[in-house]
Amino acid sequence: TVDFKPQADGDRAGLTALQSDEFYYFLGVVRSGGKPVLRLERRAGASDPVDGVVVAETPLAGAGPVDLKITARAGEYHFAYAVKPGDWKVLKAGADGTMLSTRKAGGFVGAMFGVYANGAK
Repeated sequence: TVDFKPQADGDRAGLTALQSDEFYYFLGVVRSGGKPVLRLERRAGASDPVDGVVVAETPLAGAGPVDLKITARAGEYHFAYAVKPGDWKVLKAGADGTMLSTRKAGGFVGAMFGVYANGAK
């Protein structure tokens, strides 16, 4: 559950599936255009922008907590959220999970999942 009220555009908090600074997914609450949105971002290598690419986004009507979920199945990740407990909505299904594998991203540890927060300044 993320209970976050971003103060500046670019503030963000949520979950990440991380292989390295160049290969990750971020699912969370972001302030964009002065309003909170739920956003899925991805970076799939050095050729993608440092801040990642927006894969999916939806406005958040209220300022309350949001439940977040990342499910990994075979080579796919599914990203979901709930603004009411148990009322899950899929933000993105079938995202490429293999981009976080050591075969594609290099390294030797695979993907790590955890909480992530960052301020714009």
